[in-house]
Amino acid sequence: MGLTLNQIGEKLAEASLDIGAIKLRPDKPFKWASGFFMPIYNDNRMLLGNYAHRMLVVDGFKALLEENGIRDLDFIAGTSTAGIAPAASLAQELGDKELTIIQDGQIYATNKISVPGEEFDFSFMDADLIASTSPWAIPQGVYLANAGKAAFAYVRQSAKQHGLNQQVEGIVAPGQNTFLIDFYRGESYFELATQALKDKGTAKIHRFSRDLSHAIIPSSVSGRRGVLIEDLISTGRSFETELQTYQQNGADMSAGCLAIFNYGLRESFTSSILTYDVLLKVAEKKGNIRGDQVAMLQEWREDPFNWGQNHGFPPEGKKK
Repeated sequence: MGLTLNQIGEKLAEASLDIGAIKLRPDKPFKWASGFFMPIYNDNRMLLGNYAHRMLVVDGFKALLEENGIRDLDFIAGTSTAGIAPAASLAQELGDKELTIIQDGQIYATNKISVPGEEFDFSFMDADLIASTSPWAIPQGVYLANAGKAAFAYVRQSAKQHGLNQQVEGIVAPGQNTFLIDFYRGESYFELATQALKDKGTAKIHRFSRDLSHAIIPSSVSGRRGVLIEDLISTGRSFETELQTYQQNGADMSAGCLAIFNYGLRESFTSSILTYDVLLKVAEKKGNIRGDQVAMLQEWREDPFNWGQNHGFPPEGKKK
C-alpha cells in the first residue's frame, strides 16, 4: 500500500528541511523580492538534485490527482521556470503525457519536439549530473536524469536578482561528471551555462547543443483538459496568470493548479503536497524550531505583510 498524501507531505518536509530547500528563520528573517522581511525561504528547485526527492514529489502529485478525482488529462502544464521540471517528471510518470509551457504568451508542447539528425540515446554516458539550459532543454534533461537516477539541475541565462541570486538551480556537488544539454531558439547561452557549472566545481562536462528554432512551434490546447504544476504558491498571482492564458486558448483547466508547497497566505485555486501546518509540525518535531518560534511562524501566516514591521524588520525597496 502506498503512502497517504499526508505521509508524503511529512516526508517532503523532512527532506526539504534536511537539504535546506526550506529554511525557517523567524529571528533573522529573509528579505523577499517584494522588499518585505519574512521568516521562511523556500527553494523547491533543490529537490531536483536527488532522484528519490523528485519521485517523492511525483508521488505527491499523483496522490493529489487521486484525492481531487482528476483523471483523463490531455496535458501537463509547467509554470515557467520552476514548475517545468516537476511537471516533466509527472508527465513522464503518467505515460508520457504532453508537457506544455508558456513562453512570450504562446503555449508550446516541449516534450514533442524532434531533434533533427539525433536520437536521444545517451545510455553510454556515466553522468552523475544531468544539466540543461532553460527552458527548452529542461524536459529532456529531466527525462534523462530520471532514466539514469542521476541528479538534475538547470542553468538560467543569468542569476536571479532576488532570493539566493542563483544561476544554477538544483544541487551541484564538486567533482560531478556532468552532461549538459542545450536546446535553444534564437541565441544560445551554452558557454555561459558551461562556465556556471564549472564555477560550481563540476568535472568532465560533456555537452550537446541544438538550435530548435524551426522545431519549436505553438501547440493547440483548445478543447483539451490540463492541470498546471507549480513549485510554490505564495500570493498565487503568477500561476493565476498562466491559468488564464490556457483558458483564453480554450483549454479546460477545471483541474486547477497543483503545487509542491503552499504558504497558505490566501485562498487559491490550488492544492499542494506540503502544507504550511504540516511543515511547522515536522520542523518542531525535528528540532528545527522552538515552541516560541512556532507561535511567531503561525502569526506570520495570519498577517504576513505586517509581520516584519511588528518584529522590528520594516520593508525595504519594493512594496506589496
